[in-house]
Amino acid sequence: MSDLYEAISQYVATNDTVTVLGEVDAEQLRRNVRDRFGLQEELVWWWEGLSTKASSISYGSEDGLDVLISVLPTTAENLYLFATDDEAPPWVCVSGTGQALVALLRELPCFEFFVVDAMLTWIVFDTHQNQLIALNRSPPNAQGKRS
Repeated sequence: MSDLYEAISQYVATNDTVTVLGEVDAEQLRRNVRDRFGLQEELVWWWEGLSTKASSISYGSEDGLDVLISVLPTTAENLYLFATDDEAPPWVCVSGTGQALVALLRELPCFEFFVVDAMLTWIVFDTHQNQLIALNRSPPNAQGKRS
């Protein structure tokens, strides 16, 4: 994963729209994501362990990043992208808006990743099968409440 980390670092060095999280912060966030979504640590592809409530969007030969941007929030909120690339953790994590993260992805070779919001209410995986797999969860303080 060092080539990918280097490519991400080079991009981030010239673009102030995204930030690489430090190793400790990235690892803590990764664990929070794992626990929040009930993901299995031993799986390389965490999306394989998602519940049946997950949604799948196949993009085939379409531009997967166009499809991704259509499902990400359009707010200025920072999101977190983990570059998993078929590797076991630790994973590099980049923070930025949805637009900024997609711009980063457009500049790099293809790799597997997932994106989460800061409140960990949703997660979207891009898979090697040209699919986006998404799962939405209620915010932690809203569990058990009806809206």
